[in-house]
Amino acid sequence: MTAAHKFPDMTPEETHNTPFFYKRLAEAFEKAKRHCAYDIESLGKLGEFDLFFCAPKKIDPAKKNILISGGFHGEEPAGSWGIVHFLETATAEELNSANLFFMPLVNPTGFNVNRRHNDWDEDPNQGFSGADGKKPSREGQILVDHLDRLLKAAADGFLTLHEDSDMKQSYLWTYEDASKPGPVTDGLLKVLGEHFPIFSGDMPNRGVVVDIKDGIGFNVFDNSFESMLVKLGVPYSATPETPAHPDMPIGERVRCQRDVIAAFVKLRK
Repeated sequence: MTAAHKFPDMTPEETHNTPFFYKRLAEAFEKAKRHCAYDIESLGKLGEFDLFFCAPKKIDPAKKNILISGGFHGEEPAGSWGIVHFLETATAEELNSANLFFMPLVNPTGFNVNRRHNDWDEDPNQGFSGADGKKPSREGQILVDHLDRLLKAAADGFLTLHEDSDMKQSYLWTYEDASKPGPVTDGLLKVLGEHFPIFSGDMPNRGVVVDIKDGIGFNVFDNSFESMLVKLGVPYSATPETPAHPDMPIGERVRCQRDVIAAFVKLRK
């Protein structure tokens, strides 16, 4: 790990502070614009906060489109902070080898108080299957309202950054149009393994138990946003789960998420 990729640990008051996060995010985009300038807009309001969508000012039709999200669950902060850290440290090649779109913080009300669900006790990453009787959360409805645009942003891949607050090990969910995991999945798992031990075993997932084999949950379709995108034609989706157990320092988790973003861009470009 280079010195440029170091990210210091933060206090809990900093880690789960949505206004502070948005300030740092704006500063990160200022740093990134020397390589790639971005338009930042609100897709909708969630209480006092915005759900931001960030798109390159100049989109190159010859490059692939990749959408990167963080913060679907409020107690999983390292993904959102990993986006900030990526923007702060990305090289020109990393930022410009594909058209990179970001939703840095999907659940700002939960993030602000270190709570999985939003202020209305809804899970922002459920209710997208249309077959389980659940409806999308307020955040989810905003995403559905802008679905055509998000599908274009994720036309060549979707990376959604998560954590597991019970774990001291890392693992990865991926979707591919294949019968077994391919090189992109293998490459992301390698990055996770450079930061944390890799989990294998049974994992509860929305009412069922999934066998995570050598760190990978492969093509497990459910009612999540990423599952819906794949069903609608996105060719590849990945969901890294860094270990957010209280004993695991936030700085290392953020560094890992930053490196996962860089690897995904390189593997999908």
